[in-house]
Amino acid sequence: MDLILLNAKVITMDSNNTIAQSVAIKDGKIVNVGRNEEILNLKNSDTKVIDLKEKLVLPSFNDSHMHLINYGNSITNVDLVGVKSIEEIQEKVYEFIKEKNIPKGKWVRGRGWNQDYFKGAKEFPTRYDLDKISTDHPIVLTRACEHVAVGNSKALELIGVNKNTMQVDGGKFDVDNDNEPLGIFRENALGLIYNALPNPTVEEIKDLILKAVNDLNKCGITSVGTDDFESLPGKDYEKVIKAYKELKEENKLNMRVYEQCLLPSKNKLLEFLEKGYKTGLGDENFKIGPLKILLDGSLGAR
Repeated sequence: MDLILLNAKVITMDSNNTIAQSVAIKDGKIVNVGRNEEILNLKNSDTKVIDLKEKLVLPSFNDSHMHLINYGNSITNVDLVGVKSIEEIQEKVYEFIKEKNIPKGKWVRGRGWNQDYFKGAKEFPTRYDLDKISTDHPIVLTRACEHVAVGNSKALELIGVNKNTMQVDGGKFDVDNDNEPLGIFRENALGLIYNALPNPTVEEIKDLILKAVNDLNKCGITSVGTDDFESLPGKDYEKVIKAYKELKEENKLNMRVYEQCLLPSKNKLLEFLEKGYKTGLGDENFKIGPLKILLDGSLGAR
């Protein structure tokens, strides 16, 4: 036996709601639960024994749909979840730039704002609201649903969006009465911003994965269904797959990952299939899951 957890309150989740004292683990799998004396009989000279001193033990959790890499990325950005006003957004982003000593010209990103929770007017922020934070840093702040983002004037300048820019099929950017962009990008128009952001390396993607996995493990989550292929600039699914595989080979991927494959064009899907990828390919740490199709936007972003 590799590991025995002793003196615990083990919630087995079986049909009788049994609560056991001890757990025996071999090759990463639970092989037995029971009373301390019973499980200790399985101990050998190489077994590690941990006395949990009556602490609770639960089966780990699965998150059936999330964005693991995007979550790891968000940890490095401004957290705007729960903000109650545009003024609070301005304050948090300004403090983030100041605390991190972010140099002029470097992209500043944040996510999580939701105008439905604003006190007073429930309106999207605009480029002009973000310009009050900084006109030297390109700023992009993504709504909680990730179907809308807003950029400041510096961001619009760098991506080349102005009153003469054509709208995008399957999305739009908002304009005022003079056709000047307001900095609000919806659905496929998000690509105008995201395609201009720096494209991370495989090592940088691995770092984002590890940040996310570490956070999830703290919450007892050890398996996820995740949509990652379109999460980063460049939208390179080969880089994503390579990052996961390398982490597994390095014995660092403390997660079972079922990749929900967002392949938004016919050509991209056909290319993916021609390379031999299909549902079920992989192992228990990283496996290709279903095809994901986005049909009609999100309710919150309207």
